[in-house]
Amino acid sequence: MNESLINPFNLTHPTAVQASLFASAAFARYDPSGRYLGVGRSNGAAAVWDLETRARIRSLEGHVKAVTSLDWSSNSRWIITSSKDWNVIKWDLASQCDPIQRMATIRFDGPVVSASFHPRNSSNMTVARFDPSGKLIFIGTSSGYVLVFNTRTKVMVARHKISGAVGTIKGLAFAKSGR
Repeated sequence: MNESLINPFNLTHPTAVQASLFASAAFARYDPSGRYLGVGRSNGAAAVWDLETRARIRSLEGHVKAVTSLDWSSNSRWIITSSKDWNVIKWDLASQCDPIQRMATIRFDGPVVSASFHPRNSSNMTVARFDPSGKLIFIGTSSGYVLVFNTRTKVMVARHKISGAVGTIKGLAFAKSGR
């Protein structure tokens, strides 16, 4: 049987720091392969570090307030960062530009605490917005659909293909009446 299940306190762990990265960070997140480390800082910057070389390989500068979360796509090509500046930014790490340019920015109605990719589809969602009641969230996709989710149950309650939309939904707005 698995030793860690029999006695979880009988595991060996490093007793000393084996390596250091010379960087300040509010938090860090490994990519799915475990080769890279994404870090977010309180000054609005984020960075990607190569753990083999212990070198910063990408700087992500686009937020003006503290970065609150960072998430990797399943193939490690994309990163999204959220911030207290009300923005979620999608970054393309395959871009040849240095510093890396924003791929997309989604602005919300308040500070964003956390953002993450869908576990299987990293590039489908393009914009999200709560309805005026706060009971529903409307999500625009890159294929011209609007998805509607109940915020309490987190269940999709509707899916609409926007006629005439040949591509990406780039914005959503509600009238004062809530429609």
